[in-house]
Amino acid sequence: MKRMDKKQVYRLIKVLGKHTERFRAIRTVLLGLEQPIGNFGSFAVRIVQKLPRVELLQLWFCKWETEQLQPDTFLHVTLTSGLVTKLDLNGVAFPSAVVFGRLVRALARLSSLKCWRAMRVPCSALPLRVNVADLSYSDDVFDFFVSIGTHIRHLTCYGRELEKHPELLAVSAESLLSLDVKLLYKASLDLSPAVNLRVLSLAGDLESIAKAAISLSCGSLFNLVEITELRPDLSFFKRATLVSI
Repeated sequence: MKRMDKKQVYRLIKVLGKHTERFRAIRTVLLGLEQPIGNFGSFAVRIVQKLPRVELLQLWFCKWETEQLQPDTFLHVTLTSGLVTKLDLNGVAFPSAVVFGRLVRALARLSSLKCWRAMRVPCSALPLRVNVADLSYSDDVFDFFVSIGTHIRHLTCYGRELEKHPELLAVSAESLLSLDVKLLYKASLDLSPAVNLRVLSLAGDLESIAKAAISLSCGSLFNLVEITELRPDLSFFKRATLVSI
């Protein structure tokens, strides 16, 4: 549902209602490109419960305005989105951490969260468990995860973000199994809290990777079995395994 007004959304709902055999083929729902968030509410209330195989929910470049949503929107999402395991947020502005948290918790089977420039206001909440998290330019989401003590198993982010938010490694220390750090330029990397880390992937210049390797040699990552480096090589990136135990 990209750049649809409310009439177009209702027309889509009507068409789908006439061809119910199509429901089982739909795996992804995308709302985006400056579209009012109220359209997601309308779709969730009327159609989501009829989509038994939707696995991925994508919200791109839209502003979450609670007053546009029906009061029972989150209830419908909770009751009807049992198979949604992946949430992709790109440029979504949330009014508060409460709203962000309600959306995340409404997806009861959520295991993978991808955020690109997702904004909200941090606050405390109950702990959250996420299998896969890919965070880019989402400082507020880092703060939110830290504030609620989120347990992450596989984390992808930029080097500068780890430098700004080292607390996330601390709160996810016991659960973190793999870490993929992009653009490790002039960023310090303290992985000592991540004692259960098994796989580490670093992308950046050789000097920064070398410094990271020195710091790792002084650490106590006894469960680490693989380190992979990704460095610029002319016009493309060349991947090479540094350590594989």
